Amino acid sequence: MKINRGNTAIADVWAGAASYTLEEINGARIAYVEFTTLTPVELTINDSITYEGETYYLRHREDVTKEEIIRGYPYRVKFYHDMYRLHDVVV
Repeated sequence: MKINRGNTAIADVWAGAASYTLEEINGARIAYVEFTTLTPVELTINDSITYEGETYYLRHREDVTKEEIIRGYPYRVKFYHDMYRLHDVVV
């Protein structure tokens, strides 16, 4: 899975077995992704992924959890579906 910033891939990671998507009746569509890298990845708002055929992006820095262990850096990140961009538009 590639993590993109604009049109540039900033990291290529393997989504862990604990990763999943959540789709609720009220329309919420969120991807909870876990991965581990050997070097730290600085994730910023609007970084995006394609997970299970859908595009998701990072909306809040608080949605990134990173630890430092001997074998690398495990991440737990909450990505929001592209439809959440509609919430940012003023009509």
